[in-house]
Amino acid sequence: MPTPKIIAPMHAPVGWLPLVSNQSGLSKAATVAVGIVALSLVADDSLRTFALQTDPTVKSVLRYITEIGNSAWPLGIGGLLWVVLALLLRQRHGFTKTALRRARACVLLVMASVALSGLLANILKQVIGRARPMTDGGAEVYQFNLLAFDPAWASFPSGHATTSMAMMIALAMILPRHALACIAIGLLGAVTRVQLGVHWASDVAAGITLGVAVTIVLRQRLDAGRRRALIPYGTARLLRRCLASLVHNTLKHPIQLFGVVLKKLR
Repeated sequence: MPTPKIIAPMHAPVGWLPLVSNQSGLSKAATVAVGIVALSLVADDSLRTFALQTDPTVKSVLRYITEIGNSAWPLGIGGLLWVVLALLLRQRHGFTKTALRRARACVLLVMASVALSGLLANILKQVIGRARPMTDGGAEVYQFNLLAFDPAWASFPSGHATTSMAMMIALAMILPRHALACIAIGLLGAVTRVQLGVHWASDVAAGITLGVAVTIVLRQRLDAGRRRALIPYGTARLLRRCLASLVHNTLKHPIQLFGVVLKKLR
């Protein structure tokens, strides 16, 4: 009986992309984990020191840029778009209805990516309980307090970095001709967390990884949804009703809503 070939022949062409794509999920996760640990060893402390020297004027600008990773505005705008598209779908037929369904799928991808990745990041950071760089005047790189449920001990992973990359990767998938710009903006929003001194570099790297991974999985699920329901019909109907009720109650009082917005901007 011939011996089975375990290793590919030496002459077989092997590129980096096929090599990475053929790795198991465990192999990929282990590689990312080792990379994050290595980054924390090399860069966390030095970048924290660099952040302390940042000019206050620069920091004031960075505080605006970092809002890219604030999940409130993409979820709010996405919710409004979802309701508008749902109303339009009731009145349209043919090609227009198909285009509206595709637009709704894009909105769903962005909203689901931001919401799910943000939820996972918040659960992880509360459980892991890593000290933020500025905790008590200067935390140690590896200072943890498991299940602390305290914002000062909620550094890993970075929630802003997670949602920033999740949203921008989703937009890159929707707008492939502008993918590089979307990714660049997402990375910019993520790295501001280090410069502002509220996260370690490894927190941001973990957040970026989580955001990208969640978005890719959701995109695959959406693609599979062309052949079967993305989520059960009853669940989707309940979520749609809850979202419509939320938007309706918010828009019932536009004056109060405008006042709250102005107060936040001051």
